[in-house]
Amino acid sequence: MLSNLKQIRVNRNLTLKQLSIKTGISITYLNDLENLYRINPNSEKVDKLCKVLNVSEKELKGN
Repeated sequence: MLSNLKQIRVNRNLTLKQLSIKTGISITYLNDLENLYRINPNSEKVDKLCKVLNVSEKELKGN
C-alpha cells in the first residue's frame, strides 16, 4: 500500500498526468494507487515511483 503517494506527488507539484508520463504508469493505475483501490503494486512500479519522486520505498509506503 502506497499511503503517501498522493501527498508526495502534490508536494512535488506533479499532476497525475505528469507522473504518468515520467513513470510510464497509466493515470488510471496511479489514481487507483492514490485512492487505495490497488494496494499491492509490483516492485517495478514502486521502484519507478521512488526514482521519479526521489523518495525511499519506506517513505512512499508511509512506514
